[in-house]
Amino acid sequence: MHNEWHSTITKPLFWYATCMTPLILFAIYLLFQWVLGEDPRETLLKEEDIKGWKFFLEQELYGSRGAQTTVLNYAILDSSEELAVEIRDEILKNDWYLFLLTVFEMRDDEFDSVHPSFTEGNANLLNELQNWRKETKDFPVEQLAAQIVGLIPPSDRISNVAVLAFQTQLANLWKSNLPAVQIVVPELSTNFFKEITPAGAIEDDVNSMLASREIVGYFVIPSDVGTEGADLSFVARVDTPRGQFLDLVNWFRSVGSDVLHKQHFEHLGIAPSTQQLLLLRANFSTNDVVIEAPNSKLVPKSFYQFINVALPILLFLIFFVSSVRLVANIVEEKSSKLADSLLASLSPINLLDGKLWGTALISLTVATVWVLLIPIFVTVAGRWNSNVDPTIIEYLFRPTIVLNFLLFLLLTYAMYGYFIVAFTSRFSRLNNAVSAVLYVQFAVLTLFVFPTIFIPFIPFKFLQDILSFFPPSTPFVLVARSGSLPDWPIYCLIVFVLVLCVLGSRALSGSLFAGGITDELRVSRRKRRE
Repeated sequence: MHNEWHSTITKPLFWYATCMTPLILFAIYLLFQWVLGEDPRETLLKEEDIKGWKFFLEQELYGSRGAQTTVLNYAILDSSEELAVEIRDEILKNDWYLFLLTVFEMRDDEFDSVHPSFTEGNANLLNELQNWRKETKDFPVEQLAAQIVGLIPPSDRISNVAVLAFQTQLANLWKSNLPAVQIVVPELSTNFFKEITPAGAIEDDVNSMLASREIVGYFVIPSDVGTEGADLSFVARVDTPRGQFLDLVNWFRSVGSDVLHKQHFEHLGIAPSTQQLLLLRANFSTNDVVIEAPNSKLVPKSFYQFINVALPILLFLIFFVSSVRLVANIVEEKSSKLADSLLASLSPINLLDGKLWGTALISLTVATVWVLLIPIFVTVAGRWNSNVDPTIIEYLFRPTIVLNFLLFLLLTYAMYGYFIVAFTSRFSRLNNAVSAVLYVQFAVLTLFVFPTIFIPFIPFKFLQDILSFFPPSTPFVLVARSGSLPDWPIYCLIVFVLVLCVLGSRALSGSLFAGGITDELRVSRRKRRE
């Protein structure tokens, strides 16, 4: 085993192929994603129904960028001389709203431990926040926060004077302790975007900032904005990363649309309370409910049943790739007469073991290198955030599923691997050996793998248990049953029977291997001992 493994990993070609393969596959994946895929943010930009600003801050940005703290700077050229001011005011109110929501929803011990970070030098603010927190017992939290910051008119129970005084304190907090607030409320827009428009800026000024990369881009507001054909536009460099462009434009578009709608409603004389209702967006989310089945019955739900169907196919594909390496090694050593030299020092069955498990060590080495390299490629390419539902990942990497898969992968490799090594030893040419093994693999796929896709849909567990005791298909059946494995006594009995089959396969393959690995006469036992 050690010789088989060491002789392979010391070849430079092995490391070239091992390191280049994941790189090439990952490059192909990126190419197809770039050609065929569409960023979900592109779809959001094309939609006529604009999502709310909270969606972009809490989900599209904070949820996807995670610990990334890059702030995208932008500027505004406003020919209307009023819309930019109202948008800035709306952005500030939105951030105040998020801050108050966070504070109001804190437990008392959480608030006591956090407030010193943002109330330093603002003693009166602390008292006011504590008073407003008491008001949440009688008011819905969202409604109270929106009234305090001025997103909706205050109710009769809230004093306008108190609201204005508190807004002044919030403005002072934003000037003095904004970094502390940004830590407490990570989804604030100031953690992602920052306007740095110079006073009295003209087009040449912002173009200069754009050329020096001080800003990602700038928004242009025409003087007749709001009329047909007079829309806001965004100017950016040609080489601006598309993701940054979409994040900034989608968020600003949402806030700007709210401001334009409010202007339109005021022009029509619609009451402020009605305006707020008209601006509401109904967001619906759906989730699959998965009910864990009792031990007496398997009841697969939603996509989990399809995952269970796919696992036997995955098991077969991994074994198929490993068997190709087995065939190549056996035929190469037979054609080079190396096997004859080895048989002078050890028995055919020991050589068979070494070939099988030495190749397994090589495959394990390749898999380890790939596990180390792929996260590096993904990190460099910034592709950690996939569109895969995290619940699927959590389901696949449950300890019971992973350990069950690895156990039966090992048993599959042993049971079929001994036969493949012995069978391919009868061939002297690689192409003939590969063709023969392909026929064997096709037979295994057709007779023992494909039928297992129906296992998760069988409602009777005792019938599943009976089918699990047919050794050629046992590994694939048990992997397909990952969602509802047998009881421990039956599970251990199935594994025991399969281990016996592996030992039987080894014994039968040993005699077949001894007659096929070499064309020379067998070395006598006495000579071998000498």
